[in-house]
Amino acid sequence: MDLFGWNIGTEETQCYVTVMKAKDIFEISEVSRVDSNPKDGYQRLLSQKRASDIAQYLDDGNIIPGSIILSAQAGCHIEYDAASKKITLDNTKANLFVIDGQHRLYGASLCESDILLPVCIFAGLELKQEVQYFLDINSNQKGVPKTLRIELLKFLSEPESPEAVLIRLFKELGEEIDSPLYGKTSATTSVPGKVSHVPFQSALSPIIEGKILRKFDYDKKYLASINLAGSASIILAG
Repeated sequence: MDLFGWNIGTEETQCYVTVMKAKDIFEISEVSRVDSNPKDGYQRLLSQKRASDIAQYLDDGNIIPGSIILSAQAGCHIEYDAASKKITLDNTKANLFVIDGQHRLYGASLCESDILLPVCIFAGLELKQEVQYFLDINSNQKGVPKTLRIELLKFLSEPESPEAVLIRLFKELGEEIDSPLYGKTSATTSVPGKVSHVPFQSALSPIIEGKILRKFDYDKKYLASINLAGSASIILAG
């Protein structure tokens, strides 16, 4: 198999960057999981639902730019021509192991169309090094805090949707001087002594979207929220 790409590795560690069809990667790669290979496996269980969700996300026209990280096993031979940027991959005697990206790879392979994925291929790694890269990649990734995820929904939600209304209420209740929550809110992180989106929505969402208040316009919901914030200790304690 001939590919176009670059060698971004060092003298000690060879690493090639290219782009491949998900179905092609899936055909020549393997996943060494702890449950099926207790001795040498290091990958997590595959979540069929997560992979299916990724497939649907891609089928909807979205793109996942994150690279699939692979490790060429002993017998999987790679040659590189720096002048032509040609990577020649011969996996007739051994496949590649997936170090990171098994769900993205499997999800993309389920799509009807040919999905192109960025790929990093390590060559010459020992098992210990593969495991270390797996841990480094997954341990150093930091998830987006829940309160920040809610705050960012302001860019995605329809203006009159329940999510958008709650985010607007949170903002105005934290900024208006006549509000019991004035100066006591934190939109992006959890801060001791301040209210974040999470307890705010947990307390107000069932009320604002209840049978009575959900019929009100925004101004009436705002006035009701001021009264609720003044008396609801659950919010102030958040």
